Amino acid sequence: MLRGSTARCRLLLQLLLVGVALVGVIVLGVQSQSPRTVAVVDYAVSGQSLALLYPLETSVEVSTLRLAGITAPDLDQAPWGPAARDCLNQQVRDQTVRIEAQDPEVDSFGRLWAYVWRGENLVNQILLAEGCAYIDETALLHHPQSEDWIYAQERARILGLGIWDPDQPLRQSPQAFRQAQTTPSSITPSSITPSSTEP
Repeated sequence: MLRGSTARCRLLLQLLLVGVALVGVIVLGVQSQSPRTVAVVDYAVSGQSLALLYPLETSVEVSTLRLAGITAPDLDQAPWGPAARDCLNQQVRDQTVRIEAQDPEVDSFGRLWAYVWRGENLVNQILLAEGCAYIDETALLHHPQSEDWIYAQERARILGLGIWDPDQPLRQSPQAFRQAQTTPSSITPSSITPSSTEP
């Protein structure tokens, strides 16, 4: 009778060890897919880009990060653009952060797209929660914390924070804003003439 109990205990112990080993392999596999690098932030270039104090050594030298998964107002979109940059500066200026690259390759501007962590806090998500940026809809498919991001953005929207301020909301996406700035208007001051029927 005692021999049967010992055999069952050994079997359970072996299964437990195999389970722990599998969990370890899975965790190590996930960590190796998205390693985090430590960097020191110099300052926020915009509401979504950071200049690093020391360049990162990746496949190419990287000195600028683009926060992945969010979109902040263009710097020329006053008052939201400068406010978004200030918001990001308050979070990470002169701070040591951990970086999780979305993609190991840099974009056409030489920026590495990344998730930036200050301690245990994901800075990308903090910017959403404070109304300094909004979710890049395509990023929701790729990020495991998409529900937290949606909650953070909707909370900021309900509270009327930052770009969601009901008295002065951001009405134009940065892309539309830049396009409007580069597209010549068909109406110029010289093309406007008073109508002869005006009183």
